[in-house]
Amino acid sequence: MLVELSRPALAAAVGALAALLLTAIAGAPNVAVALAFFAAFFVASSVDLLLHGRLTPVGRWRSGGRATPNATLATARAGITAAPFDRFADRGKRVLALAQDEAIRMQHNYIGTEHVLLGIIRDGEGAGGRALAEAGVTLEQARVGVELTIGRGASIPSAAEITLTPRTKKVIELAIAESGHKGVGSGHLLLGVVREGEGIAAGILESMKVDPDALLRRTREKIAEGLD
Repeated sequence: MLVELSRPALAAAVGALAALLLTAIAGAPNVAVALAFFAAFFVASSVDLLLHGRLTPVGRWRSGGRATPNATLATARAGITAAPFDRFADRGKRVLALAQDEAIRMQHNYIGTEHVLLGIIRDGEGAGGRALAEAGVTLEQARVGVELTIGRGASIPSAAEITLTPRTKKVIELAIAESGHKGVGSGHLLLGVVREGEGIAAGILESMKVDPDALLRRTREKIAEGLD
């Protein structure tokens, strides 16, 4: 593979080539000198590798420093560290994956509180989904509410382009606080959405005449029943 060498390694390589050319022109190859220059070349290359930790690809192999996105929800590209997601239960992670799917479906390049709400509804089986169902909230109604409020994007984004909005980050912080020592589930995320109170999701719930205090109480009851 072609590599980009440091200046010491490059100088040694040029010296080795010069030695070979001189000995060839003189017609009396000096094997010892040629071997010495080749040794210098390989030693310099090794030092270069140890100092930099890599040999830098050149030409079409150069990566440009961009990481290859994962197929699953990537927390780094979503704008937060991986550490908070260690606190998430499987259902909580599923809700966020569904929220990302809803964002892509609506051609939005971000995950807002409205997408988190749609993810909770789509999951359906957790404390959050059950509480919303009992409050009369359906996926179809919520999707219509989102599209009427903010519309659709201009083009379908790639998963690597999607980030979390500041309000969604706040929702996640509130959900983690609500979960205590348990893993964050759909119920905790719904509590975060309602407690945040100013995002598009809260506005959609208000337009559906959902009482926030009653929804908080119902969601906490579902969590107490053992739903996540």
